[in-house]
Amino acid sequence: MRIPALALIFLLAVPAYAKVFKNSYVSFEVPDTWTCLQEGVAWTCTPQNPIEAKEAVIVLAAKVAGVEDNLTNFLAFLRQPKKIVTKVGTPMPSQVMGAAEQNLGGQRWVRAQHLGSEVQEYYTLYLATVKDSLAILVSFSAEKNKYAVYNPIFDKAIKSMRIVAK
Repeated sequence: MRIPALALIFLLAVPAYAKVFKNSYVSFEVPDTWTCLQEGVAWTCTPQNPIEAKEAVIVLAAKVAGVEDNLTNFLAFLRQPKKIVTKVGTPMPSQVMGAAEQNLGGQRWVRAQHLGSEVQEYYTLYLATVKDSLAILVSFSAEKNKYAVYNPIFDKAIKSMRIVAK
């Protein structure tokens, strides 16, 4: 049996999803070429390739929810531009691409996207929710010029995301 060249290229270009990242509060699928590590109170997932690791990152954090931690406040906060300092020291507001509530895996989340909110010239997609007494924030960031490469990886992670906290 002969595989058409275009189909072979497609099969080689799609990252393999052989592992599920899981910590004490959330799980989702990542390519088997990514590594997730705990860094203080947060977890970071990045490609193992050192060059690609500078292009994209997923960051997860959770805390005991306070009275101010709710979807309404998360949505209001993420609808506002965030201010970062550029490489030359100039304060610069992020560009808000959109913010809305969304149902993911049976859970209501606030989903927002910014350009330049964490790192200049990087898109960051934020997901925030509260489940029982836990507030969870997951961010997906990729270099602006490489976002098309990482967006399918982020989409797969988001579609497979489940809250596992008891």
